[in-house]
Amino acid sequence: MTATYIVQPGDTLLEIAIEHQIDFNSLLQLNPQYQPNPDFIRAGDTIKLPEPPASELVEPTFPVEPVASVAPPAETCTLEREPLCQPKEIEDIVFLTGDPVHQFYVLDKKRLKNLNRKSNKLKRFFNVTWMW
Repeated sequence: MTATYIVQPGDTLLEIAIEHQIDFNSLLQLNPQYQPNPDFIRAGDTIKLPEPPASELVEPTFPVEPVASVAPPAETCTLEREPLCQPKEIEDIVFLTGDPVHQFYVLDKKRLKNLNRKSNKLKRFFNVTWMW
């Protein structure tokens, strides 16, 4: 038994192919009467559609053994190489107004001290009373 579709007003072969997730050329092969002019279809025409592929139920397999609930003893584990980066103590995280939220600066003690020093200089500069 072949699947069919009844053409509705305004349908095109391309729209029917897309709607039914069928390759356009496959649709034309099943309906050779439209090969000379695929745009010439009329409402009420019957279009042959390919049969959906038969699907089999596949039983899941679990080839990976469950993870052990107890970690191996430390003496059996060795590092293959040193870590690529060294941990640092973080003092503060700074977000700048106008920068995207995902952009920020991480400050250690040295950089935080430097930022505070520069910030105090700017405060003193703007607090100076200008006399004209």
